[in-house]
Amino acid sequence: MLKGEEGERTCVENGVEYSLRVGDGFSVGLFLDTSLLREYVKGLEGRCLNLFSHGNAIAKAKGGEGVNVDLSEKYFQRVEGWKNIVDDVWDYCKRKGGKESFDVVVCDPPSSSVGKKRRWSTLKDYPELITLLTPLVSSSGLLILCSNTKKQSRNEFLKQCEKGFEMAGRKGVLERVLGTEWGWWTEGVKIFVWRLE
Repeated sequence: MLKGEEGERTCVENGVEYSLRVGDGFSVGLFLDTSLLREYVKGLEGRCLNLFSHGNAIAKAKGGEGVNVDLSEKYFQRVEGWKNIVDDVWDYCKRKGGKESFDVVVCDPPSSSVGKKRRWSTLKDYPELITLLTPLVSSSGLLILCSNTKKQSRNEFLKQCEKGFEMAGRKGVLERVLGTEWGWWTEGVKIFVWRLE
């Protein structure tokens, strides 16, 4: 694969097939540092919202039904039972908050990016984003928050999450931390699973 022709390839992880775009830089459609997240969502039930969905790997791993949202449709793959929406995540959440609810919401944003109307930074904007996410999570639903910047410790990300829940006026109970199992090379990856009350 490393020396072969560029183009689409198929790989299998935890029994699920994924399409990869070899030769397309670092964005081949599947990030190995979130493998544990994909394995975790396989066992979850209920309707799911997958934000910053990139190649829809979460949708493929989880199955069932849900909605993928990403500003770029370049990597969208069709997943049966899932709807793909090309939109800015901030705009989508503002529009749908309080009107739709999901049993599981996965938010795995890039460390920084430029959307239609704003510049995003994990280091400063996560609490505000959480205030937009909580109205989309059903009572006793899960909110899975990810951060992949090495400029932030797990404890700093935890404090950001807690600040976001406080700003939103909704209680989140930390149910699980993913990503620590693989050691030093995933130290930048922080995945917190919150149960919302």
